[in-house]
Amino acid sequence: MGLMSVQRDAQQISVAISEVIGVDVVVVDDQLRRVADTFHYPDNIIPIRSSSIIGRIIESGQPVVVDNKYYYQSCVDCKDRALCSMTGFMGVPILYENKVAGAIGLVIAEHNVKHLIENVNLILGFLQQMADFLTGKMSAQVSYENMKTLSLERDSMLEASDTGIVLVDASGHIISCNQRFRGYFGSADVELGKRLTDCIQHPLITQAIASRTAQPSRTVVIPLRDQVFYGKLSSHPMWQSEAFSGTAFAFLNLHGGDDDLTLTLTSGQETAREAVRRLLDGRSPRRALSALEAAGNREPLLIRCSSRTSRVELVAAIHRDSGRSGKLIMLDTFGHTDTEAERKLFGQEISGISPYVPSAMLLAHQGTLCICNVFLLPTFLQIRLRRYLQGEREAGAFQPDVRLLFTESPIMEEADPRFVDEEFARILRSREIWLPGPAEDRPDFLVYLEDCLTFFAARFGCARPHLTEDAKTLLADSYPWTHSVRQIRQVMEYLTRTMPGQEITAQAVCAVLGASVGAPRRSIQEIEQQEIQRLLQQGNTPDEIANILQISRSTLYRRLKKYHLQTL
Repeated sequence: MGLMSVQRDAQQISVAISEVIGVDVVVVDDQLRRVADTFHYPDNIIPIRSSSIIGRIIESGQPVVVDNKYYYQSCVDCKDRALCSMTGFMGVPILYENKVAGAIGLVIAEHNVKHLIENVNLILGFLQQMADFLTGKMSAQVSYENMKTLSLERDSMLEASDTGIVLVDASGHIISCNQRFRGYFGSADVELGKRLTDCIQHPLITQAIASRTAQPSRTVVIPLRDQVFYGKLSSHPMWQSEAFSGTAFAFLNLHGGDDDLTLTLTSGQETAREAVRRLLDGRSPRRALSALEAAGNREPLLIRCSSRTSRVELVAAIHRDSGRSGKLIMLDTFGHTDTEAERKLFGQEISGISPYVPSAMLLAHQGTLCICNVFLLPTFLQIRLRRYLQGEREAGAFQPDVRLLFTESPIMEEADPRFVDEEFARILRSREIWLPGPAEDRPDFLVYLEDCLTFFAARFGCARPHLTEDAKTLLADSYPWTHSVRQIRQVMEYLTRTMPGQEITAQAVCAVLGASVGAPRRSIQEIEQQEIQRLLQQGNTPDEIANILQISRSTLYRRLKKYHLQTL
């Protein structure tokens, strides 16, 4: 009896090893015929020669490990070396009735060599177990206990992998699983001997056990007690002596981060109330604190603040105060097209040509999702978020438990009412925390300037200077502050130190700031209009202008309409 008689079993084993370890597998009999392999390009398969590495294994009956083909004589002398894409190789002989019946080997690409070589003894032992399994198939002596031992041997190699493996018997009871699987589903009370469907409920699992057929990799969402598994699930039936013996399930975690989904670290101890008081730096926090207290620990909030750093710090503090067990995820809508914003917010499945996009809503399950520059979202997404806030749930989809926070920068253009869902805006405005920038609240700002002069005069031990009306007008109304409290304090400190007891006039302020007295302050809208007009006059297309300004095309067209500008 030769290996060709168990070709189907050899192919199933090759696929299983390949999926678990992440390398290509080849099984060859003692006549150098391919019994099974996992190569995806059958037209480019290199013929197996007696002088090849796997030929040496069959000839010698000994395992072979090659960590670099350029230093192995058989590879150096090989006629097909230029066509070969492997870097390393591991293989063991398959013995039957004390004779070499063939060999099983791993074809290792360059990026996998280091990790596999570090675990060479474990992997060779595992390959030998698989070789013995094929030998047992040939003599019809494979037992359930041997399969269990093989699965445990395999589990020990999966600790550094993102793949979770669980084996169930023909009736769906768990007979083995690795630590990665336990890590994914630890809160599901996974135990050997229990039905898998009692621990994890998903129709694909039930279907795979009942159908006894292989199920291709599918994206799944599996809600658990304190988290959610978001990833890929595939299943593979197991056969023993032509009889169905169980199913192997493979879980690949896709619940990861994204360059545009910033995971904010929240290891600090500052409460939201403390953050509000610090960020306002002595100015009255009454309105902000009232909104904060009214929202409690679960209600949505809209945070208006000029400084992005301040918004992030306050959002992080609010998330800590809420006591939610999930993550804090921040999604900035600025610069995204409508389609990109929808994909980032609600995710996208993997399809033939479209990549997987993680859902910000799902990543924030049992945590907090903060959507920055919320009114830049297209209206249909505002409506979708409003319905979520109102308790409506989308049919057939997993409904994540997310607390929503929103931010808006007063520096940004005021949202055009035509592109805002009125009901959504009303909900957010009713729960608004406003942290005004230095010059956004004039009465508070002037009081703050006077307090600064008093403070620095005491520190320098000098007479306190006084601001004239024209200086107040310049500082509060005309000068385009960058919304930095530190910048304002530095200016006030310098004026106190250089002009003790004197009147600080607009001319004196201009000397420090480098501004002209009475120079009109250009608004953001005026600057933006002039820049778009300049780019149009240079002959740039709408796509080129949107790219230069780092805004979406739809946003550009709204600006063109607002400023009554025409493209060429």
